[in-house]
Amino acid sequence: MPQTVVVVPDSVLQDAAATRVDTALDLAGVGRANNFAGLGLTEFTIRGFNTGEYYRNGFPINRGFPNSPDVVSIERIEVLKGPSAFLYGRGDPGGTFNIVTKQPLAERALAIGTQYGSFNQKRSTFDATGALDEEGRVLARVTGAVEDNGSFRDYVSGDRFYLAPVIAWKPTADTTITLEGEVMSTATTFDRGVVPINGNIRALPRNRFIGEPGIPPVRNDNALGQLRIEHRLDSNWVVTAGAQALGGRLLGDGVGAMNVLQDGRTLRRTFEHRDLSWSDIDLQLNLAGKFETGPFRHTLLMGFEYDSYQYREVFDRSNANLFPFTLDLFAPRYGQAARPPLASITNFLQNTESYGGYVQDQIDITPRLHALVGVRVESLGLVSTDYRTGRSTSLQDTVATPRFGLSYDLADTVSLYGSYGRSFLPNTGTNRAGQPFAFQQGEGYEIGTKLSLLDG
Repeated sequence: MPQTVVVVPDSVLQDAAATRVDTALDLAGVGRANNFAGLGLTEFTIRGFNTGEYYRNGFPINRGFPNSPDVVSIERIEVLKGPSAFLYGRGDPGGTFNIVTKQPLAERALAIGTQYGSFNQKRSTFDATGALDEEGRVLARVTGAVEDNGSFRDYVSGDRFYLAPVIAWKPTADTTITLEGEVMSTATTFDRGVVPINGNIRALPRNRFIGEPGIPPVRNDNALGQLRIEHRLDSNWVVTAGAQALGGRLLGDGVGAMNVLQDGRTLRRTFEHRDLSWSDIDLQLNLAGKFETGPFRHTLLMGFEYDSYQYREVFDRSNANLFPFTLDLFAPRYGQAARPPLASITNFLQNTESYGGYVQDQIDITPRLHALVGVRVESLGLVSTDYRTGRSTSLQDTVATPRFGLSYDLADTVSLYGSYGRSFLPNTGTNRAGQPFAFQQGEGYEIGTKLSLLDG
């Protein structure tokens, strides 16, 4: 494939003692970005671009502000660098990643794990799998995790509950029907970290908490369900279909930082309240197969996808000019003032609906020269309602994201490649006038070489 792909397998995740996807992505050259005060995997960076699109078994799971996925149910993580909108639709030019979850096994097995770490970290996990019938046609697997964590940050703590059941039914040798679910709930102190003073990020000790102790933790609850059907038509062709429904809610209060006053030690703060909720339904139908035309061998992919996403945001914040809600950063006195009154900053509902279709052909021109050509066409509509003004606005567009590539095998272990691709991404939120932001579009060119060593 004329694209950079980095795979992080389960064995590497275990060796690194990773518990979250953000930790696992460190091993694949993916940078960390805004994690929304530790409440989830909101953004990461690939090739310098902020990216917020990622997937689970090919379905989008980044809707809203989801929790960072737990590694206990992950078989591997596939990091795709470069524009990947052809494969998944909306995305950023830097790339994305896809989580492949652990599937049921016929042989019964049970694994239980416990971790203890610094700052009062306690974590327990389990992974149980096996056949539910004598013929081995119905397989099941359940993974889960429970955590209770402190922090190197003063007054910061959190807990986590995770459960992911999977049932796979094989009515025939060529057909597999999989039903998979996931429930995750976390409660974490809202903590934005430290602030620089006169440009010095080390002016304060790294454990200095700039919020207010005693504010209840912010809850982030998520749930999803996936139904996947795979049917092999013959030795060369396979059809897959699936559906996913997910939803979540982030609710709670916190303290935000505005600016440090001229005395170099007094921080103006705001008191904040958030109530964010989201839901998404995604339907997919795909066909993959191999065939020949004369001397050329083809690997064809084609499919259709429908997505309906709803996002609701209520964000209230105090006025730092009228109610400075200050804190002495070098000698903090918490709880010295009553919480200031709040004013509405955002209060809107956005509905995004899209239809997409794609076709791709990977052609073996010669045993060593391979070409890739494909295009995805997606029609996307966005309707935004601002409840502060009572206005509704809409945005509609049809976007084509082509993809081209060539690769040449210099030897069995060395290849050269070049590729071109485009991407697009709808933006959440509105400007000050209540208008939705235009779609973001990008393109990328890439040339490189791949080298396989040590038997792969």
